[in-house]
Amino acid sequence: MRLKQFSWKSIATVAGLAIVVAAAAPEAKAAQNAWSLTSGLMFLTNSTQQGGQGPSGSTLLTHSSLYRDFTWWGIGAFFGYDKQGTAEKDTALGPMAHMFFGPFYFELGYALMLNQGFTDRTVANRKGTGIYYGAGVRVGLGGNSGGAGKGFFLDFSYKLRTQWIKEQDGVILSEKITQQDGFPIFGLGLTF
Repeated sequence: MRLKQFSWKSIATVAGLAIVVAAAAPEAKAAQNAWSLTSGLMFLTNSTQQGGQGPSGSTLLTHSSLYRDFTWWGIGAFFGYDKQGTAEKDTALGPMAHMFFGPFYFELGYALMLNQGFTDRTVANRKGTGIYYGAGVRVGLGGNSGGAGKGFFLDFSYKLRTQWIKEQDGVILSEKITQQDGFPIFGLGLTF
């Protein structure tokens, strides 16, 4: 099955944000041999009505990671939680890695465990795997210049995610379901 490509508009938006922030941010790199913990979220509301009826709700997507920073790279683990109204809750967990370029970073993660639970359809549970990749910037707070030292930092990123659903209600699917999306994450981190 051929994967749908992300639009050039999404890629150009991420590249444009990186250029704007590069012009304004001080030069920095990750704190050497330190642990970092980040947590961020995205929140949206939506409503679709026709004749006064239809679904409405909100989406809360969180992305947290704990990783070990080295001079220009880091490795660790991530956890994602995605709540779409009252009808769907998704969780993902797996290893991740990133590379630093000044205050910027690129990251890649692999969801070893992906679970989707539903309350509004005949399907109750789906399981699979997935990957995500993204780009972001760390902005130091207080004396933490550019997010490179120990202390708190703001974390802004955009992630592109592909998920492969391989099992539905305990039955292995003959053809996997492929889901793709992209989303911004705004969060807070701590290097210690």
